[in-house]
Amino acid sequence: MVYNTRMNDTITYTVTTPKVGLTQLTFANGYVLSIGAGTGHYASWLVGNRYDREGSQHIPTSYEVAVLAPNGSFIPLTSCDDVAGFQSLDTVQTILGKMERDNFNPKDLELFCE
Repeated sequence: MVYNTRMNDTITYTVTTPKVGLTQLTFANGYVLSIGAGTGHYASWLVGNRYDREGSQHIPTSYEVAVLAPNGSFIPLTSCDDVAGFQSLDTVQTILGKMERDNFNPKDLELFCE
């Protein structure tokens, strides 16, 4: 399912949900933005904790994010891990905005969540 259309300098992406609480946006250039807010992810909720059963009470207040290159390797968002936990919605939207650009350079995201 393609969620955005090509407009000037943006790249289209496909949205998939490999499992409950995990959404992945695969861009036409092969990069993937992975956003986790489900059980076991480094995320927080308005109600519940990361190991509770999921349900309608789980309203995310932060997210776990990862960026994968077309070859499947991680773009390091922090110096200590391949994924960045407990990121705000603003941070997720900023990463998405950078990845949508035709001139996206993955180096722009290295250590972005430090």
